[in-house]
Amino acid sequence: MFCALYTDDATMRLIAPPMTAQVATRAFANLLRSHESNPLRVLLLAIVEAATDRTLGFVGCHAFDSMAARLEIGLVLDRHAHGKGYPSEILTGFVARLFACLPVDAVEGRFPSANKAADRAVRGIGFELDRAAMAASGDPDLRIRTAHRQTWLAWHARQPS
Repeated sequence: MFCALYTDDATMRLIAPPMTAQVATRAFANLLRSHESNPLRVLLLAIVEAATDRTLGFVGCHAFDSMAARLEIGLVLDRHAHGKGYPSEILTGFVARLFACLPVDAVEGRFPSANKAADRAVRGIGFELDRAAMAASGDPDLRIRTAHRQTWLAWHARQPS
């Protein structure tokens, strides 16, 4: 699934240039090895649809540091999972778990401004536009939305179940 997603032009269109099969295979091997490192440097979790037991994609942090004040998260889904509301459910659960288990103060999503689906997903679960981080990046096409621990937890506590 990893190689299929990361080599697919349509999937990667608004994320990053697609990898070649050889590069994706090497990246996946490196990812597997990184999960054996101590401390953990990459946190990437497979997303499995409960009803079908089908892998839909991955969510995680590519530059993981359990003591960091700020983590960047990412989500890659198979095209067949699009339009089903999965990003909100997946990201909400993942961010809630990061805040519950780690001393992280903020979680951010970074994506091209053209990626409206990513923007909608993180905005819809309480991430706020981070103009300071966007200005500091120097990339006029980069959109950064951030969830700060206390603000995000309070926002979610007010949401209907």
